[in-house]
Amino acid sequence: MTASLTAPNLLTLPRELRDRIYSYLVHTVDVEWHGFSKDAVQSVDGEQVTEPLPGRLINCPYPHVLLIHPRICEEYHSVCAKNIEVVFDQSFHMRGPLGSRYIPRRALQDQVLTHLRHVKIFVRLHARTMTQNLDWRSQLHILRDVAAKAPHLETLCVALRQQCLSNAPTCQDYEVPGILTPASERPQNVETKPFLPEMPASLGGLCLVQRGEGYHVGYASTYRARDQPLHPDLRCTYMIDGQEHVMYHGIRKIGAYTFARRDGNYEKRLWAPKELLSRWPMRKYPKEAIDNVLPARAALLLKFPLEYTEWIERRGIEDVQNWS
Repeated sequence: MTASLTAPNLLTLPRELRDRIYSYLVHTVDVEWHGFSKDAVQSVDGEQVTEPLPGRLINCPYPHVLLIHPRICEEYHSVCAKNIEVVFDQSFHMRGPLGSRYIPRRALQDQVLTHLRHVKIFVRLHARTMTQNLDWRSQLHILRDVAAKAPHLETLCVALRQQCLSNAPTCQDYEVPGILTPASERPQNVETKPFLPEMPASLGGLCLVQRGEGYHVGYASTYRARDQPLHPDLRCTYMIDGQEHVMYHGIRKIGAYTFARRDGNYEKRLWAPKELLSRWPMRKYPKEAIDNVLPARAALLLKFPLEYTEWIERRGIEDVQNWS
């Protein structure tokens, strides 16, 4: 008699290999979130605007895999639950969908939030001038809503950028030192003159474990009209494609914050500068502008778009609490 052979299947593999396979059976889903509280909406001219918050669910399980077998469903769900995360970003409204689009009903939105372990939120705060106070109330309500509705949340990462409007200020080269507040002065004035809106020390059961703030400077091309007088502090202009230009800069405030569980392993989730630099890039300076300044100044112009200026950062609960 010949022994009967059982056809090999997924459950005949070692559990470690099954978990590795499960980790690849995930996809990304575009979502539009409507389930936040009434406080978590923007106010425009006294009227509340209930614009949905676009997001992307990452490492989502495939529903049909959950239906294959009860044991596979349990194992697959446990693997995916550890890695599921969402990225909220208003700019997703202007981009094409990365994956399938899903607009869940409010009850399902809250249900999905209960499974989240990691959340990233990119926030743009609008202002017309570099010194104007930035409206933070609606975004802060969103953060509190997420922390309250996601009981298994391990990290909540928030990136802020000052988003200037159509008449946003650009500055000429000689004006830059007067606009940038030195890093050494900002912590001393954190209460009387905050650089960016103050972030709470905790959200739900999450503590603020990373805080970084600074400027991002880049090139703002401006040609000189024929009848435009030169400022006395400007030494000369430069030519691009036969047009006379004056050196102008764009300056944006940047903030990076991470909330995490006190006893959690959050080091791998902290913001890295390159992540924000790639998300909100500034223009590089053309060769004509670089060649127009002294070597020391040229070296700074080459670095401006690739790093942050007057950057301050603290990591760890105690160091962040002692920011000032």
